[in-house]
Amino acid sequence: MGKTRRCKSCKKKLPIDEVVIVNINAFCTWECCIAYTKTDAARKRVEKMRRMERAEMKDKQKTLRHRLAEAQIAFNSYIRIRDKWKPCVSCGTPPTEHGRGGSRDASHYLARGNPNSGSFHRFHWRNVHSSCKKCNRFLAGNLVPYRVELIKRIGLDRVEEIENTNKIKRWNHTDLKRIKVLANRKRRLYEKKFR
Repeated sequence: MGKTRRCKSCKKKLPIDEVVIVNINAFCTWECCIAYTKTDAARKRVEKMRRMERAEMKDKQKTLRHRLAEAQIAFNSYIRIRDKWKPCVSCGTPPTEHGRGGSRDASHYLARGNPNSGSFHRFHWRNVHSSCKKCNRFLAGNLVPYRVELIKRIGLDRVEEIENTNKIKRWNHTDLKRIKVLANRKRRLYEKKFR
């Protein structure tokens, strides 16, 4: 016997040349096909396909600014998880005991810049470290002690490399999608590993 396909509705095995194929499903007769379309399984499958189509349409309609915001949120949350148990990079304030409470920001050593300028340092993981909200928001990063601590953490040569890099990066949709996916993956990995 040659290749066979199983009917999606009644589960009978039939030779491939005798089945009726609709979309990618095989049916023994058109009556079986119509009976299957009236079942809950078929209804759920159609709803799932519609949800996927809607999600694709929404994804296609996103602007560059929206993608930039999504990527920045994912990247910042990864940085906060990565540096969860480290003290503030600027003032050395220890993290809260339970590691929660929103007391930390992802602080950029070199400013991430205007969205239109396309700063290369926006998503550079060595340029961004966890800082307390006081230093990051009210003291504009508290950069002098930030630099001293950064030299201790990553070394003088890497700090000078960050300071001397003046690249302009025009972020496109593909870059920002990739950054968001990678940051979310890394964040989940850190959450599993260091709970």
